[in-house]
Amino acid sequence: MAYSDLVNGTAGDANQVNANFNTCMRYDKYAQYSYSVAANTAGGTATSGSWQDYPLNTEVIDAGGIGSLSSNKITLAAGTYYIEANAVLYGANANCRLRIYDSTSSTVLINGVCLRHPTADDAFPIQVCGVFTIAGTKDIKLQYRVENTITTNGLGYPLNWDSTNEIYATVNIWKIG
Repeated sequence: MAYSDLVNGTAGDANQVNANFNTCMRYDKYAQYSYSVAANTAGGTATSGSWQDYPLNTEVIDAGGIGSLSSNKITLAAGTYYIEANAVLYGANANCRLRIYDSTSSTVLINGVCLRHPTADDAFPIQVCGVFTIAGTKDIKLQYRVENTITTNGLGYPLNWDSTNEIYATVNIWKIG
């Protein structure tokens, strides 16, 4: 179905799109994990030189029991998944990137887009998203790479708003097959 068919289409076209979306992006097959720290706490050092694990320490929701979190690793059973991960890298003044990595098989599942921080005092959210299939139970990680090491705030600069936790990364996963 073409985009123009959706824009100029019938209610039947929209219903089909909704049915496809509801089949793939079901809430009962959804999990979210995050890197959350106490209010006014910096994200930590972003280390350059090689791929590093982005910290993940909180299971926000796992509506269908599709995964588990331990030591920055998300364990998933065999299946096909859609993943969206967002993280902050602060003050890199250089190139940076995220990826989804299968640490069980030592395989890159998805590479994110490359981003260049224009100045040393900026924080940018970066993203990696896509679909992957795994044949058995695997441990996956959100990883980052930066060109320059940034101490203390490299993985996030604290806002300290309303004494709520600082959230520097989220990983949203839907099991779609």
